[in-house]
Amino acid sequence: MAMLYGLVKTGASPSSTLDSIFVEPGNRADRRRLRSRRYRSARRHFEDGNRRAVKRAFIAAGLYTRGNVPTLRAAAESCAVAVNYVRAAIVIRAVRDPSLEQAVIRGEVQLFAAAEAMKPLADLMTAATFADSHVKVAFTKAVGPTIVWDDFIVPALDEGVPNVLRPVHAA
Repeated sequence: MAMLYGLVKTGASPSSTLDSIFVEPGNRADRRRLRSRRYRSARRHFEDGNRRAVKRAFIAAGLYTRGNVPTLRAAAESCAVAVNYVRAAIVIRAVRDPSLEQAVIRGEVQLFAAAEAMKPLADLMTAATFADSHVKVAFTKAVGPTIVWDDFIVPALDEGVPNVLRPVHAA
C-alpha cells in the first residue's frame, strides 16, 4: 500500500480506479480526523477541578511580581502560558481577594472578565500601597476629607454593620 501511495505521489499514473484511492490516505472520515479537531474535550482544560492555564498564569504572576523573572514574557514562557493571562492574573492578585482568585482558578469566573472588572480597584490599591504618606495627605487635601470619609470610609464601615445599627442621616 505504501508503495502504491509513493508511486502515485511521484507522478506515475494509476492504472485503474482502484489505485486512485491511494492518492490521499484513507477515506473522508479519516481525512477529517487528521485535520485539527474543532471541538476538544473540556477535560483537557481542567486538572483536579482547576483550570490548568489559569493556575499556571497565577504561578507566572507570582514569579514576576516577586522579581524571580525579569519580564512578563519570561514569566509566561517559564510557565507555558500566554502573556495576556499573566497580566490578568497580576490584576486579580493586586486586589488581594483569595476567594476571587480561587473562583477564577476553579473556572467559576472567567479570568479576563474578572481582571477587567477589578482593574480600577487594583490600580487604586496599587497606588495607595506604593504612595508616600505625603502623597496620601496631598490626595486628601485635593479631594477633601469629606469625600475621603463619605466615599471610602463610610461605605467600608457600613458593610459590616447590620441595618438596625446604621445611623439615620438627616436630609
